[in-house]
Amino acid sequence: MPALNARHSDKNSIRAEDPLTAVPTVPNARSRFSATRHWSLGLLSLLSLLATWQLAGFLGLLRADIVPTPADLVAEFINIAQAGYADKPLYVHVLASVKRARSDFPLAC
Repeated sequence: MPALNARHSDKNSIRAEDPLTAVPTVPNARSRFSATRHWSLGLLSLLSLLATWQLAGFLGLLRADIVPTPADLVAEFINIAQAGYADKPLYVHVLASVKRARSDFPLAC
């Protein structure tokens, strides 16, 4: 069996001393699993934060008028989306904000 080139003896790594000719390897099943694991770890972290926030509000550790719980925020968003705000539907407020952003952005550049 022919000997492997010493420069590329480890096919899963890129040698730092030859960056121009180094060829990155194709991701294998292990790296795809690792990417999925990182994605799920991020999601789990976010859900843990939201659960802790909700629990702290439920136990009375947070003042509801200063720091509302996630459930309160979602309920209020649904209320505003359905009933509107200041006697106008939510989409009118969103369009006004988009219009201001579109007109002010060129001035900022």
